[in-house]
This record gives sequence, structure tokens and C-alpha cells, in this order.
Amino acid sequence: MSRRASLGGPLFLCAVILAAFCNIYFVAKQLDQLWTFPQSVTQSEREDLDAFYRASELAQEGRAVEAYDPAVFRPGLSEAQHHLIFVNPPHFLLFSYPMASFSYGEVKAATGVLILASLLLIPLFARQPMEMVILFALSAGLHYTLLRMNISVVMVALIVFALQYAERRPVLAGLALAVATIKPQYGWLVPFFLLNSGAYRCFAVAAIGTVFLVAVSVLAFGWDSWPAFFGIFSDPDFKKYALGVTPGSLSLQATIGKLGGTDGLRSAVQVIAMVASAGLVLFLPRRWSREARIGVMLLASAAVASSFLYYSWSLVCAGLLFMLLAVPRWPVSMQAIAGLVWMQPALAMLFFNIYPAYATAYSVFVYATICSALALAIVLVARQDRKAPARAG
Repeated sequence: MSRRASLGGPLFLCAVILAAFCNIYFVAKQLDQLWTFPQSVTQSEREDLDAFYRASELAQEGRAVEAYDPAVFRPGLSEAQHHLIFVNPPHFLLFSYPMASFSYGEVKAATGVLILASLLLIPLFARQPMEMVILFALSAGLHYTLLRMNISVVMVALIVFALQYAERRPVLAGLALAVATIKPQYGWLVPFFLLNSGAYRCFAVAAIGTVFLVAVSVLAFGWDSWPAFFGIFSDPDFKKYALGVTPGSLSLQATIGKLGGTDGLRSAVQVIAMVASAGLVLFLPRRWSREARIGVMLLASAAVASSFLYYSWSLVCAGLLFMLLAVPRWPVSMQAIAGLVWMQPALAMLFFNIYPAYATAYSVFVYATICSALALAIVLVARQDRKAPARAG
């Protein structure tokens, strides 16, 4: 499609603008934290970047395997961050390795620039008009991602680039996906989309690139690094983290836990949903536009991600951007649910502050809005698909 995206409609546009003002306010309220650049990671108290920096320190000391041992990993962090564990695969260390060569503050500044660049690139990759580029950059990714210094938005940018250019630039797109495997939870459905689209060259480059990165990580950090990585999943600290039912945990299995489901039920439902979503994406009608299939896949990725939190919300918003491309004019129902979903992290922040006792219950509702947006997106595209032959006739 060569036309530029519509902004969905007045109701959705108002919600997006309101969310932007809310996120600007939240960032302004925590500006002191954002503009603090400590020299050492031991002086940082709230950022996910701490885990990456600490892993870099151990890797540079020739102790990469010990990054997966909480007893060794945590003493190098501030006391406030002693709950952190390192759960990224060893080839992640290939990219984080240089960090410890610089001060923590310098790495934080560089990471902030990378996050801001990703917030601008995602809507540009999705061929959005400049007003939506700005509004996307002021979405939940600005507040949650930037203040937490979490690089999930960078992975989303790589995935969106790859999906958009898988056929026109298969080598670059495949390499982007190979890099994105350093945080694999968001890309579960990407291979199925590539197969659905017939982007076999991109699929092959991504697979070969990933194998290459894994092989280099073995050479750089030793074969033991991979058993150590897989071993972290049986560690009690990881289970406590993965099975947490905090308001910020928005995965399907966390939501089932909040509703009282057992650990076994949570795992079973999560696996079933992942398999079902893979089938959905693999068999999406090829006659649907590429943008529609990307939008559905991204929304489904958020719904079935094994680990999904508010700072990953750019994945949801990216899905809505592609729905804007696929269906320029949205009915009021789609505008309403999409606007609610776009605003949700800001609304949740307000709700948690006003009614903290109901934070967990409200977060169940937040997950339901993701599923509702996915369902409405599929209905909207299917309805457009049915109308197309009638118009042609």
C-alpha cells in the first residue's frame, strides 16, 4: 500500500493525544531519575540496564558463566537491585560486552538515545505520518521504557523493520531478526509470519544469523555458558520472577494466576495459547493485506508473550499502527477499544495511585483489553475482506 495511514478516527486520535500528555507528565515528575548518571552500577537503584551492565562486568572478567548464578551476580549491584537476575541468552553478551568499558552513566545516556531512536523508528518503519511518529514517541514507551532503561522497544523496532522489509530487503531483515533473538520472548510468532508470507530468504538469513551468533558466543564465553543459561529457568529465583502475579505482569499465565489458577494450569494455558497463535498466524489469509497480517501478528504476540510488562507496550501500539495502514477508517467500536488500549499504561498508573488495593484486579482488565483489540482487529479486517468482492462486483 502506498497511501499514508489515516489516524483511525477522532475518538482514537483524542485518546492518543491524551496518552501523550499523561506520559509527558509522568516523565516530568521523575525527571531527576532520568537525568541522574551515576558512575557505577552499584549507585543505580531502579533500572533494568543494571542487569546488562553487571553481566558485562562478569563477561569482561572472564566469568560470563557466573552471570547466571544469582549468588555471584547480585553482589555487584546496589542493595535495592538485589532481586535482579540475568535471564538473557549468552549471545546477548556479545552486544552487552563493551558496556563495562565505560562508566554506568555513559552507558545509560547511550541507551537512552537508542530507546528514543527506536520510538521514532517504529512508526517510520510503519509508514506513519509525522504527527503519528511524534505521538508514538510520546506513548507508553517514553515513560515506562525510558525510565526503566529497558531495551524491549529496541527489539520491537528490529522486529517491525524485519516484518516490513522481509521481502524487499531479506538479508537486512533477517539479520535484524537474528539480533532480536537476544530477547526472544517478543518474536515467537515471527517465523510463522515469514512462512505465511513466503519470505523464505529472510527466514533462512535469520536462522543462519542466529546460529552464527550462538556459535560465536560459545567461542567467546565457552560451551558452559549455554547450560548455565538454561539452568537459570529451574532456579527458585527465576520461578519466583516468572510466576509473579504483580500488577505489572501482563502475560497470559500471570493473568491466569491472578484469577486463582494453579501453576500447572497457568503453564498449560500459556503453551496452548502460544501454539494456537502460531497456527493463527501461519494460516492468516494471504489475500489480506500485508499490513493487516502484521498488525494481527503483533497484537497476538503481545497476547501470548511469555513475559509481558508495561514497558513492552510499544509492541501493542506497533500492532495498532499497522491496523491503521490496513483499515484507514475505523468504526467507533474499534476506535474506542484501540484508544483504551493505547492509553492503558497511563490509565493504569493513575488507577494504581488512586486505588492501590485494586491494582492486581485492574491489571487483569488491562490484559483483557489486549485480547479485545486483537479480536476486533481480526473482525475488522475480515469484514473489509468480505466487502471487497462486493465492491469489485
